Amino acid sequence: MRMPIAGAIFAAVVTLASPALAQHGPQVPPCERCPTSATERPTPRPGMWWDPQRSGTGMNMEVQNGVLVGTWHGFDETGAPIWYQFSGALEPIEESDTGYWTLEADLVHFTGGNCIDCDYQPSEVVGVRGSIELTVLQRNLISYRIDGGDEYRMQPLVWGTPMPQVFEDESDLGLPMLPEGYRVSPWAIGDDMAPWVLVLRIPNPPTRDYLVSSVVMWGRPGSPHLTPYSINFLQSDGPSLLFSIFIECRNFMEGGVSSMPDSLRQRLGSEPACVLRRPVGPGVFEYYAGPLGNVGDDYFFLTAEDGSVIEGHRLLYR
Repeated sequence: MRMPIAGAIFAAVVTLASPALAQHGPQVPPCERCPTSATERPTPRPGMWWDPQRSGTGMNMEVQNGVLVGTWHGFDETGAPIWYQFSGALEPIEESDTGYWTLEADLVHFTGGNCIDCDYQPSEVVGVRGSIELTVLQRNLISYRIDGGDEYRMQPLVWGTPMPQVFEDESDLGLPMLPEGYRVSPWAIGDDMAPWVLVLRIPNPPTRDYLVSSVVMWGRPGSPHLTPYSINFLQSDGPSLLFSIFIECRNFMEGGVSSMPDSLRQRLGSEPACVLRRPVGPGVFEYYAGPLGNVGDDYFFLTAEDGSVIEGHRLLYR
C-alpha cells in the first residue's frame, strides 16, 4: 500500500512510542557470490535514509567525486533534537568482504547558528561527538556503528513510488512499482510504464568505443504480489515494439531465465537476487546480476561475470 508523501516523511522524523526492537535495521540477502567489477561500484542513493523500525533518527547523504557528505539527525540523552555532520572519501572494500565502500569519520557538532526565522548568524564547531563507521552494503542498504558500538542499518526513504516487499521472508527492502493505470508521460508507450536510459560499460575494451547508452526504454514492473519480480523494458522502433531487456529477481535455483548459464545459476545460490538479460545476437544473451538492494526506484546497477556493468537511470521521476 502506498504511503502518502506527508505520512512517509512524518513517520521518518517522529519517534514511535513503542520500545526499540532487537533487530537493528532492514535485512537484505548479501549476494556474496554475485559478480563484481574491479573498477565499478554503486554509491549509496542520495537523499534521506531511515530505519523503519527505529523512526525518529535518520541520515541525509550525498556523494560527489568519491566524497560522501552526510548528516545524522536524532536526539541526545535528554531527548532534545540534535544533528551531526560527517564527511570523507569512500574507500573500496576488498572483494573478499561484504559490501562496496566504507568510511570512517568524525561526527562534528555545531552550535550558535540562527533560528529558523531569524537573521543569519554563522554557526561554529563546538566539538566531536565521536566517530561513525559507515559501510555501503548495497546501493540501497548501509550499515553504521557509532564509536564501535552496535551495528545499525538504514535504507532510503522513498515516497515517489510504491515499494512493496516482494520477498518478505528474506528481505525487508521493497522493490519499485508503479500505481495501476499510472501514466508518467504523454510520450509513454502505455500505462504503468516509466522511461529509463540504460548505460553499459565494458572493462579493458579493445577500442575506446565502450560506453554504450541506449535510447529511452519504457519499463513496466510486474505485479507486486507475484514472485519472481520483474521489470520488462520495451523500446519503440517505428510502428512496432521491440522487447529488448528484462530484469528478474528471484531464487534462481528454483528456476527462471531458462537460457541462463548453469554456472551463474549455481554461483547465485539459493538466496533471491536480480538478473538482467541483454540480447547481443540471435539467441545470444549476456547476463548481469546483483543483490536485491541494487535495484531501486530510480536506478539499478548489475554486473556481468567479465566485470561489465549495466546501469539504469529512471527519467521523469522528480
